[in-house]
Amino acid sequence: MNLSNILPETLIRQRKYTILVACQEFDRREGFHEELKQQGVSLLTCCNFTIATEMLENHTVDLIISDSFMSDPEAFPFCRKVKQHPQRSHIPLILYTRDQIDEEEMNLAKSIGINGHLTKVEAADLLAILHEMRESPDSYMESTQALNFDEDGFRSAHNALLVKRLRARLEKLEKATHALHEENGERGAVQHLYRNFFEEASIAIMVFEKGNLININREAAKLLGFTKEQLSGLTSLPLELGDHKPEQGIPLQDITSGEYGLRRGNGEVLDIEITVNRISDPTQPQTILYIKDITVEKKLRQQLMNSEKMTLMGRLAGGIAHEIRNPLAAVSMNLQYLLQVIEQTSPHRESIDAALEGAHRINQVIENTLNLARSKPPLLQQEELNTITSHALRFMTVLAQRKHLTIETIFEPQLPPIRADARQIQQVIINLLQNAIDVSDQGGKIALTTARYQTEGESDTGRVILSIRDFGAGIPAEQLQHLFEPLWTTKSGGTGLGLTLCKHILDGHNAQISLEPAPEGGTIARVIFPTQKPNEGTE
Repeated sequence: MNLSNILPETLIRQRKYTILVACQEFDRREGFHEELKQQGVSLLTCCNFTIATEMLENHTVDLIISDSFMSDPEAFPFCRKVKQHPQRSHIPLILYTRDQIDEEEMNLAKSIGINGHLTKVEAADLLAILHEMRESPDSYMESTQALNFDEDGFRSAHNALLVKRLRARLEKLEKATHALHEENGERGAVQHLYRNFFEEASIAIMVFEKGNLININREAAKLLGFTKEQLSGLTSLPLELGDHKPEQGIPLQDITSGEYGLRRGNGEVLDIEITVNRISDPTQPQTILYIKDITVEKKLRQQLMNSEKMTLMGRLAGGIAHEIRNPLAAVSMNLQYLLQVIEQTSPHRESIDAALEGAHRINQVIENTLNLARSKPPLLQQEELNTITSHALRFMTVLAQRKHLTIETIFEPQLPPIRADARQIQQVIINLLQNAIDVSDQGGKIALTTARYQTEGESDTGRVILSIRDFGAGIPAEQLQHLFEPLWTTKSGGTGLGLTLCKHILDGHNAQISLEPAPEGGTIARVIFPTQKPNEGTE
């Protein structure tokens, strides 16, 4: 019986028909039910053969649509019981399966009186079957009357078919399991490679999702100065962007690519460069931050810029020396001559003194500029910071005594040696002491100390520090960033080149200098030197 070619020629209106559908995957669209209902057909549905049997007890059924053996092994026993029942054996029974039924299953289906099968069920298909039942009811009864009800034969055939199906499913499951093991093995290898790359990367990497940190590698934790456990649940980074220094840091989701200052756990500020990579996966949108420490790189860039400035200043100084010094010397000589010939009581003498002082100041600016431009690369040798500082103090004793200043010194004994050009470092110390003396009040004091440089949680940093503190009026915070710029000064008689020269010298020693307001007034100048490593020789 080819059910797919049977179409109802007339509507079924003579009586009400009831169809029982016992299928797990049967289409339960409301439109499908409604279409059958309009043709006078009631539809009973269930996905359990026990319930299907109860429905047969309580309803008059004209047609049964059952799952196939392939979908449910209980389908054939159910169908056989229907065909063995004296009051139900006449009910046409159709199998429903999405796949084609093989020959062995079809033979067993025929042996128990199943009338046919469908691979799809539409309302027209069911109406076609009901129409054929009405027009040719004997075609269904013939197959029912020829049934072989041998129980042992049915069970044997059914069990053989069941074993065959189980073996096929086991083989399929084994293949799927094997493929899954291979896939998991490959995936595990890739994940292991990724973990190694992520953890051992020389660049700091952070991964966050919805503003919350979900992964961080070892280099990133080291850069921030915390452990991974301490960074769990991090939602912002302690970043500085120019003058913008938010206390709570910048939220992770607001960070963009660019250069920042990073405040580490110990308070140290590093220059970093952040590259932001946003993964546009709608199911798992994540963002990756690649963080590079550019502190040394930025310092080298600044040194290069300063070197270019010094080169330009050298050319300028040469021109100044050639164009100004000779006529300036003539001016100074003539002014000195006038002072000798003019009487002490002359009212013009004060004007000549002021002019001569101005000529001296011009000459000092030229000399400082030339010193800055002529500065040679340092001759680095093993030196003792305490010894260099003591020698520098001898030159400043007379200047301090003129203002009745006391210079209090605290030298930490047995400091590790530094690699330095003693003459240049002595020049730096003299310049810093000169500044401290100039801003100090009469009868005040200056504190000078040397010590091993320590940071929080790190007792031996491999560096030593020189500190010079005055107790003057201090420097306004807005002026601190300009202190090392050429020709910029806060002193009425200053040239604006002293600190620039100090910075230039210390850059050549890989040393750091900073000026900060002191807690109780005044200014602290700090110079941090790297110590000489045991395997470093002298030049």
